Amino acid sequence: MYRFILQRQTAAGLEDIEFPLAPEQFKTKVGNKNKTIELVSIGEINILKDIGLRDFSFKILLPKNDVLISGSKLYVDSEGNTKEMMSYAKMNFHEPIWYLSRLREIKAEKKPVFLVIIRQLYEGINDDGSFKPKALFGGNLQVTLEEYTVEENAGEEGDYWVDIKLKEYRNIGEIKQVEETGKVNEEGKTEAVETTKREDTRTTPETYKVQQGDSLWKIAKSKYGDGAKWKEIYELNKDIISNPDILQPGQELKLK
Repeated sequence: MYRFILQRQTAAGLEDIEFPLAPEQFKTKVGNKNKTIELVSIGEINILKDIGLRDFSFKILLPKNDVLISGSKLYVDSEGNTKEMMSYAKMNFHEPIWYLSRLREIKAEKKPVFLVIIRQLYEGINDDGSFKPKALFGGNLQVTLEEYTVEENAGEEGDYWVDIKLKEYRNIGEIKQVEETGKVNEEGKTEAVETTKREDTRTTPETYKVQQGDSLWKIAKSKYGDGAKWKEIYELNKDIISNPDILQPGQELKLK
């Protein structure tokens, strides 16, 4: 059994977006930045550079109905006793629009997420009739959602096929920030440089009045310069915020 999960950070905590079915095929592309040049005295040579970021792609089915039902069957154990064995493991199911909405939110947030892959095979049966799983190598990698394509086919009304492309994310740290130079190199890519992160000199106001469409993350990003500080706002206003995911326009929040 393979399980594919995208994990993202929300105002309410870590959210698991587990797809209802594993893809039939999962591709990993490993490239590099090697460069071939021509030297007059030697001829063609290859300049070896660091390995490039990995690209991942897979196509997933989002079914309109909960096709993964729990089931059981009978088996005879080593002592000749007939027992019931669970033959299917029921996974969380959501309507296709739930997954499509979250993919759209991930693109809009412009933040990396974690790709978690759980790989298991069944190697036998336990005494209680349950499957005995054999864990294969797993995966837990920070990635960015590069693009996704939604496909609807005639005769499969309500079902959606989604072609997803991810790229490995490399964290360069918080001390440096990347700025484009405006120059284009010979490979046709825009050059960028690391610069020292400028000190934030903004003054945080005492309070803030919630506007339509606001979230704690958005407010923290605007007023503190860091969306991850949304928990500080929540702690200051727990007396009026019952659910950190739901804010009421007009609420006056304390920021200090």
